[in-house]
Amino acid sequence: MKDNMIFIDWGTSKAAAFLVNAEGTVLDSRHSPKGIKFVPEGGYPDAYAELTAGWLDSSRFTLMAGMVGSANGWEEAPYIALPANPASIADRLYAMRSMPGVYMVGGLSYESPEGLYDVIRGEEVQILGLAAENPGAKFLICMPGTHSKWLTMENERIDAFTTVMSGDIYAAATSATIIAMMVGDDQEFSEEAFLRGVRTAQGPGGVMSHLFRARTFFLFGKLAKQHIKAFVSGVIIGSELASMRGLYPFDRPVDLIASDALGANYALALQSLGVESRQHESGALSVKGMSLLARHIQA
Repeated sequence: MKDNMIFIDWGTSKAAAFLVNAEGTVLDSRHSPKGIKFVPEGGYPDAYAELTAGWLDSSRFTLMAGMVGSANGWEEAPYIALPANPASIADRLYAMRSMPGVYMVGGLSYESPEGLYDVIRGEEVQILGLAAENPGAKFLICMPGTHSKWLTMENERIDAFTTVMSGDIYAAATSATIIAMMVGDDQEFSEEAFLRGVRTAQGPGGVMSHLFRARTFFLFGKLAKQHIKAFVSGVIIGSELASMRGLYPFDRPVDLIASDALGANYALALQSLGVESRQHESGALSVKGMSLLARHIQA
């Protein structure tokens, strides 16, 4: 009897699949390094079969989220324009043409009053998972990563969000600028150097000026060579927090959706600025969010 569901969070660099029963309990899970950038042309059916091997006979349908539904993915699932809530997102789930019984979450798009655009694809199910854990609550959410996401949510409604290219800037600064010429192979995390970067970023001048302090602090013996990356990370995260503080109300704890040390670094930076935070594991929230949407699928 087909009582189970399959949820797949399929991103750019990796994929996670979960076999879930009707009550939302995870029965089995798999993690694969085959994100969409590693799937060859025409290779999605085989990659899907590998992720779901042995599960299909007991499952009613599959629900996928993430970059698998982008223009560079398996099939493009259209974005859902804000404002949005769980019901409106569920109403717009995309049924795949090439794979019956497989659905995609389309992601969210936002156009600001100034005519600026922003998009989320994959993170929206984690946001819904957080809302499902705390119905009706108010949130200030930060989702650290290559492209960090910031938003407020109240009564499960999302009206706007902001993307910050923090991870991309960190990678570029430490691999393709003068800072890269200073960085050796012996880098180690230093809380002191990291927090110096956070504090530096709170001053005038902007991130492009603050990043150069990595060179000058090193030149004048104020920053150890092995702590340069920690300082740069502090500058970039500190700059992100400074800019988002001008857009969002920091009068409540920040809910960090992150599953690794990056979330701990954001929590440390926020604490140094007198802001409380709560950290949530992203994989568990993805399952909760997709479970919420799956209730609307009739299959």
